[in-house]
Amino acid sequence: SMELDVLLARACYYDLYQQPQLAMECLNQAVALQAGFTPALVEKARLLMSIGDWDLANEVVTRVLSMEPDNLEALRLMALYTVTRE
Repeated sequence: SMELDVLLARACYYDLYQQPQLAMECLNQAVALQAGFTPALVEKARLLMSIGDWDLANEVVTRVLSMEPDNLEALRLMALYTVTRE
């Protein structure tokens, strides 16, 4: 929906201008509107990794992969997690 797209765009804007808390608020709102909105979940996982919350990022990536096993961005983030954390 348009509202989800707007929230995702705002999150990307806030992330670009180094405001991760505001970016996370937008992503959380998008996920609250539609729990299975994987673009917001993938972006949330990427943001969590960038702020150093690797364990929560891994949980979010695992959630995405349970819904979409072929999600390339989630697979990329899982590979990054595996290489850097284990």
